[in-house]
Amino acid sequence: MPVIVEVQNEQAFLVAIQHKIVNRVLIDNHTPELLYKYIDYRNSMAPDKKLEISGGITLNTIESYLIPGIDCISVGALTHQIKSVDISLKIV
Repeated sequence: MPVIVEVQNEQAFLVAIQHKIVNRVLIDNHTPELLYKYIDYRNSMAPDKKLEISGGITLNTIESYLIPGIDCISVGALTHQIKSVDISLKIV
């Protein structure tokens, strides 16, 4: 079973990337510029770990997050803007 750890700062990233049990590190709310630094850390310390990014990424900004070395991108905007519809079936 894969173990995914969410981090919100550089210190937490450096701890998570070194744990053998962690398969993927989810980096939350970081700029594309800072992600390059994290990719360098991963490549030198644990090249087998996957990196996922999330937080503040929209369909309008996703292009700037298409960075080689990032394995997954979560776009919450896909579900945050959905309006639900109540559909029910009544048998009379």
